[in-house]
Amino acid sequence: MQTTRRSGSSPVLRALLASTTRLPASTIAAAQPKRPGDTVELPGKQRGKQAKSPQTSMNASSAGAAAALTRTEALAQLGAQVALETPYPKTPRGDVVDDFHGTKVADPYRWLETKDAKTVSWANEQNAFTRAHLDKLPARGLVADWMKANYAGGEKGRERRAGDFAFYSERKGGEEQPSLYVRDKSGKTVKLVDPVAIDPTATMHIGAYTPSEDGTKVAVSLHDNGSDWATWLVFDTVTGKQLPETIRWTKENSVEWNAEGTGFYYSGLPKPQPGRELEEPVHDMQVRFHAVGTEQSADVVIHATPENPDLTHSIGFTDDKKWMVLQSGDLRTGASRIAVRPAGETGEFRTVLESSDAEYQLLGDDGGTLYMMTDAQAPRGRLIAMDITQSPPVIRELLPQDAQMTLGGAYVAGERVYAKYLHNGTAALRVFHKGSPERTIELPDRGTVGFFYGDAEGKKAGFSFQNHYTPEIEYSVDLETGVRTITRKPMLAVDPADYVTSETFYKSADGTLVPMFVTQRRDTQRDGEAPGLLYAYGGFRADMTPTYSRRFHAWLELGGVVAVPQLRGGREDGENWHKSGNLARKQNVFEDFKAAARHLVEQRYTKHERLALAGASNGGLLVAATVIQDPTIAAAGLVGVGVHDMLRYHLFTWGPGWIPEYGVSSNPA
Repeated sequence: MQTTRRSGSSPVLRALLASTTRLPASTIAAAQPKRPGDTVELPGKQRGKQAKSPQTSMNASSAGAAAALTRTEALAQLGAQVALETPYPKTPRGDVVDDFHGTKVADPYRWLETKDAKTVSWANEQNAFTRAHLDKLPARGLVADWMKANYAGGEKGRERRAGDFAFYSERKGGEEQPSLYVRDKSGKTVKLVDPVAIDPTATMHIGAYTPSEDGTKVAVSLHDNGSDWATWLVFDTVTGKQLPETIRWTKENSVEWNAEGTGFYYSGLPKPQPGRELEEPVHDMQVRFHAVGTEQSADVVIHATPENPDLTHSIGFTDDKKWMVLQSGDLRTGASRIAVRPAGETGEFRTVLESSDAEYQLLGDDGGTLYMMTDAQAPRGRLIAMDITQSPPVIRELLPQDAQMTLGGAYVAGERVYAKYLHNGTAALRVFHKGSPERTIELPDRGTVGFFYGDAEGKKAGFSFQNHYTPEIEYSVDLETGVRTITRKPMLAVDPADYVTSETFYKSADGTLVPMFVTQRRDTQRDGEAPGLLYAYGGFRADMTPTYSRRFHAWLELGGVVAVPQLRGGREDGENWHKSGNLARKQNVFEDFKAAARHLVEQRYTKHERLALAGASNGGLLVAATVIQDPTIAAAGLVGVGVHDMLRYHLFTWGPGWIPEYGVSSNPA
């Protein structure tokens, strides 16, 4: 089906990157913004009006400055360096030394683990120093204006229906945080939860929401200041009012309502010691039941394992609400267990599956049959069905391992299976009937499929799709004609024709071929002068398939190149790919990343002096390790919430759960 596309290119950036208007260097220098958010004023007739696009707009003064610059001048400003005028603030060193199996290791900054007045003062001083330096960068105000305008477009989440109600999250233009909305069968829409109204500092956000079966109540989790602690509130959908209870001290972003809607199950943790709320490691998790209208102190413990405090638990029901399904995992070993019991009954759960060396991911169910994706005897994944009504349970294989592609998920409808695969780093959707291939669903482009579904007759399907230059779009597909219909489109329109993604393969240090996607505007020259952004993760089985990011979009529009390699440690090429980058093989991931940077330079996408590395969490570790091992590999390393102290990470918050990936310093091996 042909769809009408609107250009998402900012007229301001088009001018910034393509204008041939020239001004004297002195005028350009005088027009530089002095602080983030400052606008650029040009004298007299040189300040022109700029048309606004539906997605992005900037004030006329900034737009005028942008239009006055040639592409070369604009990129030169964006890459301009400013010398440090003052030295870094001093960081006091302590004298802590640890002994790890006979090896002495100094830890002079141990004092920074404690949040006290001294640490806060140090952080404030570092932030002030950093802010003063960044504020002097010549083009910072120009870029900041564009980013603000780009985010001003708003965004809307996927609808979730329950009973006569439809729920969705939406951040309207100019708002800091998304709110939760509910629409009843008459079409009346109400803003049910506004986190900024709860906390005007706008540092609180909605983590998740779960409506009851009939939709008359909804539990909403809120997170403050980026914390992984979730606070659950309950709202009456009909009246729009918040109910009196508050559920605290849980880090799980899911709850499960009972069939009657009188309460829900959740996974709770002990209240941490005062002052250790942001440090205490996860332990002694319990499954509890909360009855609506009661205090949390009255919640009933449904399942606990005091004999093993490292076990985590989550609870759910089969779709017909006849079976409760308990999933447990050992933080330190990675061992997992699935147990069941009939809904409404009490007593012990019956174990139906235990594993210490394979992953089992529960995808769905059909009454007493559970559908699971596993890498047991199948590094690229296979789909199994487990009949839990029998004891012992009966397991049958629905889809065997594919010889070339990695199974990424499945949806079962009757005798048909709709399966998502990863092939050369992007998604493929296939339909199977009674285990035999029936058809491949054509996707709009190479990219990432999020959710997907299909009917039992094999006539209709649906999926969500995105890539580096396409914000997430939802489609329904007539499988008999192949016609796709957009059912939900992004609020930010981008024209895919403006961009191009290339897939390239490069050799790592040990000769392993690593795939990488490189995206740029079609008019960006491959002459080695473009700014490069190399983003990766490399761990925990995470798939780095092409997804949309407003930050990536800004970088592309400003003339940059975005590169995302599928490093070892992920699962793009199956479990063997993951295992070749974890534990004692972690250095492979760093070598893959360094080789990616060198490949971009060799292929003239960018140069080392114009390359930035970026990653978060495990990806933050990746960036930090890479720039320490090779300080000349890039001009900048952008580290987001990195895991850096590999000797002590397991002592804090979710750290014990990372032991199967990293190993642990208490183990000599």
